Amino acid sequence: MTFVIPTWLDSILRVVWIILFIMLYSYIVSKVFEKLRIKANQWVIGIVVFLALLGTQFILEKQYKHFYPQEDHIVIKGNGEIVENATNKRLITTDNNLFIFIGGGVPFQDTISYSFNTKDEKIQDVEILLSFQEPDVEAIMKTFQVYKEEVKPDNRSLIDFFSSFIYYDDVIEEKFTFEVSKQIGMLNKEEISKEQIEEIIKTFESRVMDVHEKKLFSIELN
Repeated sequence: MTFVIPTWLDSILRVVWIILFIMLYSYIVSKVFEKLRIKANQWVIGIVVFLALLGTQFILEKQYKHFYPQEDHIVIKGNGEIVENATNKRLITTDNNLFIFIGGGVPFQDTISYSFNTKDEKIQDVEILLSFQEPDVEAIMKTFQVYKEEVKPDNRSLIDFFSSFIYYDDVIEEKFTFEVSKQIGMLNKEEISKEQIEEIIKTFESRVMDVHEKKLFSIELN
């Protein structure tokens, strides 16, 4: 189950929740002490109630995840359905496969520089331009599954949030640098031209990146 709660209502519900549980636990603790014929003042009862509240909160938080999605976030359930109208609200879910795609609706570009060794043991600098696009849900879901299988993140929070840049950084970059390094390593420095590097990058995109990855971003020589 997934719920989207306006922030103003969330604040009210939190206060109501605390008051109700304080009243409930105060009543229960008082009755237990009375049954056991234990004399306890309000201070002792307050400590017990406080600990009970902390324990309840801890148990409940283990049963669900909660987020505060921002404008550039796309909330996607495990079945591929997009959660609408969740921006700047509190989202509570028991769907362990739900995740947030960051930057999905805002295409942007970034540059990254690499240095590779040539055949004659010189350095060839390569600066690429990554153009991140607005992918469809199918592409996001497919690449997210690849990400989880290849990276196998131990930290749960690492698979609650996902983005095209995270995918490039954790899945594609190592493959890209390996392939480009191998190709440049077969050439002498003076043999290398801009056109050759462009061709190496295009070959990498066509041979290594699948159709879903290409919907996340494109790579070109800057």
